[in-house]
Amino acid sequence: MQAKLLITLNNALVSEHKLENEVISIGRKSDNEIQLDNPAVSGKHARVLFIGGEAFLEDLESTNGTFVNSAKVSKHLLKNGDLISIGQHQLKFEGAIEEEGDLDKTVVIKPYAPGMEGTATFQAAALEKEQEKKDAAAAAEAVAAGLKPALLQLLSGPNNGKKMALTKSITRLGKPGEQVAAIAKRPAGYFVMHLGGNTPQPVVNGSTVGTQATELKHGDIIEVGKIRMKILIPT
Repeated sequence: MQAKLLITLNNALVSEHKLENEVISIGRKSDNEIQLDNPAVSGKHARVLFIGGEAFLEDLESTNGTFVNSAKVSKHLLKNGDLISIGQHQLKFEGAIEEEGDLDKTVVIKPYAPGMEGTATFQAAALEKEQEKKDAAAAAEAVAAGLKPALLQLLSGPNNGKKMALTKSITRLGKPGEQVAAIAKRPAGYFVMHLGGNTPQPVVNGSTVGTQATELKHGDIIEVGKIRMKILIPT
């Protein structure tokens, strides 16, 4: 099913919004995709970034804060059934149901970790050794099946030249809890997008990535923080 938000006020359903755009702004002003006309809501209160089958909620430094399941958040990966509180309104997130076997589809890279800055190894962050083995096995299976995934090649630090296969639907780039970008694998190709917040925007071939997803081409140079990478897309 398509992801959507159910808007309620005083336990009464106000509206229903399908998440059809990659960026959905929420706030009191009329130019928001989702307008919540209430004094407790900031003009530009929050936004949802919907990419690669996942939805990320981000508070835009609102006055009264954004809450998910009663906990205040600045950024949050939404899950089916999450209840968002903004002012007096509540927004229930109904997300797409993941197919069995597709639960583990995210690889996180730490661009500021040791090894990405020069002291350890270029590695998937916050993943245990068992998960790394699964990723390697997935890459091997893809190659064996004749499906060649794109590669990210590191262009900075002592691990210059090291490559990682993009075998997942989404590859997030950034420190755990402060992801700044994501590369989404779609039928049409590979796309990079800034995940928002006060984190630096990624740069592709010298141009800053905005709020919309940017399609990547073979050989594009991606910069996340001080880390430079090249994407290698097989033809």
